[in-house]
Amino acid sequence: MLIAPGDYRYEIRRDGAILAVEEERYAPGAITGSRRTIDGANVHEVEALLDADETVKRVSVRYNRGLFKRSAVYEAAGETLRGSVSA
Repeated sequence: MLIAPGDYRYEIRRDGAILAVEEERYAPGAITGSRRTIDGANVHEVEALLDADETVKRVSVRYNRGLFKRSAVYEAAGETLRGSVSA
């Protein structure tokens, strides 16, 4: 892994004002993260499961904005990539 395992937090700013906060966690076998706007209107989340070679085996993404919600899951099995999307 190129990034050291641990928890990370980033602030997205424009002209000094915080627009959104990103929080990530890197651990052996998994990467998770979220981005939330300060007003709470938008939430993006991702979770990736890694194999022993740190190759992504499964990724799950979610997006929420008010009543609108979208999610997708993709899974690698050998040379095949399977997925599902819902909105």
